[in-house]
Amino acid sequence: MILAGAGYRVLTATNANDALALCAENDIDLVITDHLLVSGSGTQLSRRIKELRPGVPVAILSGVIDPPEDMDESDVFISKTCGPAELLSIVARLLKL
Repeated sequence: MILAGAGYRVLTATNANDALALCAENDIDLVITDHLLVSGSGTQLSRRIKELRPGVPVAILSGVIDPPEDMDESDVFISKTCGPAELLSIVARLLKL
């Protein structure tokens, strides 16, 4: 809602497979994924997205403060404790706006 309210076009997926399909079928500029997924983790999804779309930044979103250890293929960690302004700032930086 925050991103859509700021004028970004937002696509949503309910699982990792749907997210990968969206990345394959659409021109994606940025992916934000939760770290804890039903089938795996956001960092695992990030690796798969980077194989499919190497130049697309991937942000890992989590309810904890500390980033996961396996962030090698992810571009940034975002804690859900950050506010909307910080989220929008991070998104703008990743999109180089």
